[in-house]
Amino acid sequence: MLEATPYLLPAEDPELSTLLRGYLEAERVQFHIGRKVQKVVRNGGFQAHTDSGVYCAEQLLEAAGAGLGAKGEIGVNEYLQTRNPRIYAAGDGAGLPQYVYVAAQSGRIAARNALGRQEKLDLKAMPRVTFTDPAVATVGLSEEARKQYGSGIRVSRLPLGQLPKALVQHDQRGMFKLVVDAEGTVLGLSILASEAGDALQEAVLAVKFGLNYHDLIETFHPYLTLAEGVRLVAQALDTEVGMLSCCA
Repeated sequence: MLEATPYLLPAEDPELSTLLRGYLEAERVQFHIGRKVQKVVRNGGFQAHTDSGVYCAEQLLEAAGAGLGAKGEIGVNEYLQTRNPRIYAAGDGAGLPQYVYVAAQSGRIAARNALGRQEKLDLKAMPRVTFTDPAVATVGLSEEARKQYGSGIRVSRLPLGQLPKALVQHDQRGMFKLVVDAEGTVLGLSILASEAGDALQEAVLAVKFGLNYHDLIETFHPYLTLAEGVRLVAQALDTEVGMLSCCA
């Protein structure tokens, strides 16, 4: 796998990205980080010429862009309207995050706005899931938000070895990371775990509606589920989770 940036998953938390890379390398996946593709030559198969060598492949997947933006996307404003006020665009073609649910929601908003509404697409609580094993699931801001929020930001970590379900399943690869501001408002959650996306939706609502991390702690979470990690990582902001009893 070739990646132009310094991290395997440049849009996600660097710590979790590094952990995931180690897990996949243990399964003999080879990564070439910081390799920028300069051109691709078709010669029976395909040759990707980078700034540090040539890599061969049998198949090539290309994303065809159309339009006006710097990356070839169709340029839109906050109402998904193009430079032609009679034309609206949505989804991948408009350069939005490439997720099915973003395409569907932006398509609905673009259609309504084309018929006279004035709705904005809000991506603040957009979930992101990378279906590796273990998987990476993220919503909101990562620890990198410290640069934006300054010293007021707080971050807690829950290594998966402290989650009862992970112990039962004999798979302790991964981590939960929770980001809150100085008042305790949930800004983001990142999960590296098998089926991580299944435990993310609670945090999506927390980010969307500005819940406090105490709301997560005081909400019932079934024992022996991955979702229990959401409560435990919230508790980790104030408590040494490893010292708690199984259900405390």
